[in-house]
Amino acid sequence: MEGTVLDGLRVLELSEFVAGPFCTKMLAEMGAQVIKVERPGAGDIARQAGPFPKDIPNAEASGLYLYLNTAKKSITLDLSCSSGQEALRRLVAWADVLVESFAPGEMEGWGLGYHALERVNPGLIMASITPFGQTGPYRHYKATDLVTFAMGGLMSTVGDPDRPPTKLPGPMTSYWAGVHTFAAIMVALFHRDLSGQGQYIDTSMMEMVGAHTNSNYLMWSHEGRQAPRRGNTAGFGGGFSQFHTTRDGGLIMVAIAPWDGLVELLGKPELAKDPRFASREARQQHGKELDEYLAAFCREHDLEEAFQTAQEKRLTWAPINTLADVFTSPQLQERGYFFDMAHPVVGALPYPGSPLKMGDAPFVFAPAPLLGQHNEEVYTGLLGYTKADLAQLREAGVV
Repeated sequence: MEGTVLDGLRVLELSEFVAGPFCTKMLAEMGAQVIKVERPGAGDIARQAGPFPKDIPNAEASGLYLYLNTAKKSITLDLSCSSGQEALRRLVAWADVLVESFAPGEMEGWGLGYHALERVNPGLIMASITPFGQTGPYRHYKATDLVTFAMGGLMSTVGDPDRPPTKLPGPMTSYWAGVHTFAAIMVALFHRDLSGQGQYIDTSMMEMVGAHTNSNYLMWSHEGRQAPRRGNTAGFGGGFSQFHTTRDGGLIMVAIAPWDGLVELLGKPELAKDPRFASREARQQHGKELDEYLAAFCREHDLEEAFQTAQEKRLTWAPINTLADVFTSPQLQERGYFFDMAHPVVGALPYPGSPLKMGDAPFVFAPAPLLGQHNEEVYTGLLGYTKADLAQLREAGVV
């Protein structure tokens, strides 16, 4: 779209599920033209994932797919055959960026590895996203988001201390990988503008976990000890207590820093001179007693009142919002975060927008494509195939 931040950028996506599609979703929303290459007949594996309207599976109605693939075009192409490989080379000659998530070596086996494709397009920026990266003894191992979260070390630090470790909800390492790959592509584009050279980006989801747990890594490298699991508490020095229930039944997350603000909020000036709470260490030692004051305060106030009053004292308290609360949040409504978008199969639904604001530059929000929706537009309009050629490719199962 004219006037967008990435107007004119041309992107090929050969990836599935979350990581690659989330990366290219951000590119598409900023104005890049993204052509998503899907498997004939099946498409992105995310099409098989719910939620589905009325809980009826439909490859064109997957909530995950619809969210991750807004503002893209979809074509189908079988890369395992020579006709499909030739079509992809033509697309690569057109593209600035290619994002793929095949197993290491699979693209090379088809003659479509980076070194082969850079001969077609020397300025190509190609990003490969895999669980363990393109090198190393684990590069061919199978993995899910749960596997990379566990093997990256962060899972061992999450959960209650007296129970087994747990994970964050959803495929978080996949989303992290998508964000970091997006950032790497932006840097590679800047490098290409300066040098004229393309770039190959090798994203490891396991290493991405390390990028998001660096303080725990430093605890081990500096002190030789494992970060403990703390559940929802982080010590009474400045972290959070257990959650508390307010008078109207709402849950609120309670912090105790700054200490003078908390004393003022509770209306108990005597606590400022109480030796049990005179220092960070003392407050940690007497955390249960302090928690009783916090619980009593919350029981006497409604959720919104407790939240607003605490914020006035510069305390980082927060309501535990349900999704219904999020969709009606006055903060998000004021910023226009959610918007309705119509899809030919599922109809109009509210979607989250971009968390970024970039001056007056518009973002592009359009529904996710149907499988192969843009085959004719891309093959005959962009690549120069005739309609007869396209019919032959379709009959042979190439598209």
